[in-house]
Amino acid sequence: MSNLTTRQERRFPAAIPVEVTVTGPAQVHALWTENISKGGLFVRSETPLDIGTRLEIRLKGDELDVTLGAEVAHVVDRPTAERTGAVPGLGVRFLELHPDVAIRLLEYIGALEPSQPSYSSSPSTTSHTSHTSHTSNNANAQKVASGSNRSNAGWVLGIDLGTSNTAAYARGPGDVRGVSVFRSDRNRGPILPSVVSLKNLAQPLVGWSALDMQLTDPLTTIYGWKRFLGRSERSEFVERHRVRFPYRVGRDARGELGVIVHDRVVSFIDVAALVLSEVKMGAWNILQRDIEDAVVTVPAHFSTAQRRAVIEAGRRAGLNVRKLVNEPTAAALSLGAGRSLDTRMLVFDLGGGTFDASILEVLDDVFDVKMTSGDSFLGGLDFDRAVAKRLTDMFAAKHRIDLSEEPILARRVLNAAEYAKILLSEHEATDVRVPLVGYDTRGKPIDLEHRLTRAELETLTAPLVERCIGIVEDMLAQAQVSAGDLEAVVLVGGQTRMPLVRSRLERVIGSKIHNHPDGDPAVAKGAAIVGAALDDLGGAILMDVLAVPVGIMVAGGETKWVFPKGSQLPAKRSVTLDSTPAGATAVAVAIWEGADLAAADRHLLGVVHVPSEMLRSGAFELEVQLSADLTLAVQGRAGARVVSLAVETPTRTMDL
Repeated sequence: MSNLTTRQERRFPAAIPVEVTVTGPAQVHALWTENISKGGLFVRSETPLDIGTRLEIRLKGDELDVTLGAEVAHVVDRPTAERTGAVPGLGVRFLELHPDVAIRLLEYIGALEPSQPSYSSSPSTTSHTSHTSHTSNNANAQKVASGSNRSNAGWVLGIDLGTSNTAAYARGPGDVRGVSVFRSDRNRGPILPSVVSLKNLAQPLVGWSALDMQLTDPLTTIYGWKRFLGRSERSEFVERHRVRFPYRVGRDARGELGVIVHDRVVSFIDVAALVLSEVKMGAWNILQRDIEDAVVTVPAHFSTAQRRAVIEAGRRAGLNVRKLVNEPTAAALSLGAGRSLDTRMLVFDLGGGTFDASILEVLDDVFDVKMTSGDSFLGGLDFDRAVAKRLTDMFAAKHRIDLSEEPILARRVLNAAEYAKILLSEHEATDVRVPLVGYDTRGKPIDLEHRLTRAELETLTAPLVERCIGIVEDMLAQAQVSAGDLEAVVLVGGQTRMPLVRSRLERVIGSKIHNHPDGDPAVAKGAAIVGAALDDLGGAILMDVLAVPVGIMVAGGETKWVFPKGSQLPAKRSVTLDSTPAGATAVAVAIWEGADLAAADRHLLGVVHVPSEMLRSGAFELEVQLSADLTLAVQGRAGARVVSLAVETPTRTMDL
């Protein structure tokens, strides 16, 4: 093994020295896989430092002495630690890892193979090893320790995996409130942007750092990926919407839909896994716990294929996704759990990428979902695009320059549109200006400038608001619930802050409309409540419904619906098939979900093969059971004969 007791070669002036004592290669390997390769480290300390404070991290041990530059990214002070059961300390972010230092660390690890982060690999689940560090500020030195060996039994993450932003709350035994795994500061809430930069496939960026790349590298900065998660490349939905994003969409060797970067396909499941890995790391940074159990929320109208994709993304991120919960239901749980409510409510959830609505009856801690609906391509991003299109169209008409054809300029206009939209929730007008977007015939720089009023914004986005209202009205009719039957309407999601959304909803429902008191973290808090109930740590009873109808098709034969939209879960129903293909010795029955079983956007849940002996009577009956987590079980019945039939589930997103 190389002798690495060389002098520190990289010094960081004006930085506070922090010395981390390590005991051997195995411990450095754990540090590498869990922290250094991911960009950060946690050190115990009773002395809080300001966020942004520069540090000089020195890893020192037998045959090792290397230094890394870092800065304080977040602080766990004593009051926070006492409230959450965490350890006081500092989460630090490495500013740079010099190649020479990286090589020395890898040489020191020797035969132990480091787990490098990449778009296709699962995050490491190596245990966090305790180690000791020393920090000195001027003449004063204080001992601090890093890491934790505490049991994580009973701890669960509640994750709102959003189209625009992700929020997460951790909850443990006896913890009735939970704690966010992301910290707020003056400019950022307790969220993580659901954005991934794949400019460097070996070291993808996630969250705020990736968001900063949108203006410079829009072709490799992936946003809105949740809309494509779990879908087939050949589906009508993908064909219609792929052109709305600057990045290219394709299919990888596993058949999974993904983004094409550097002539390779990174599946959207892997992109989601990178975001979930960041959540897992956030929990470690805040609580020093390697939490593996999770409850993840999904749009209420997500198909089974999309739900399976979320579970698979969690698995690749090192998470055990114990349950999926519909986003409006989670929001209702965070509002009503433990409050002994007796009410019928509508949850209106209009976020950055999707719209969901659910009708629930709440009695004490029983949450009974009566109907749910939504739209996968209806959210704040679509409002932004409506404004951006107006701006680019006006600019093109005046200067004959189409800004939408240049990805970087289009991104700048979209960002300006979003900012203006947000301002107009509080003001009647705002000036939009995007400087230096082109040149006139004399070579003079041109700025995009426009005074946007709230009235103009409402005209541009009224069709989107009407789509939301139409979904709500249809859902009320399907549930046979009148507006007068609702006792409360709860608004969730950033786009509900738009005055037009609220005023239009009031015309349909009345004045009983309330903003969710928990704000943006509401859905994640609800997911954490569900997670706690799974281990009897506190609880609520949740009864949900089927968002997408399910039917069956016989090869060469008939099509029948089995479970209509709104069926209470779990569900069981029998259906008789009257015809079989002539001369068939066995019949394959496909179980599909989708509003139209003949449409391209249907999803295959599974296939059962009915044996020949059950076909002799010419007709047979299938009893289909659908669990709360959408697991299928099927029995075949012909006369007195009953046979359990194996359900072959698709192993990947299928071409339909």
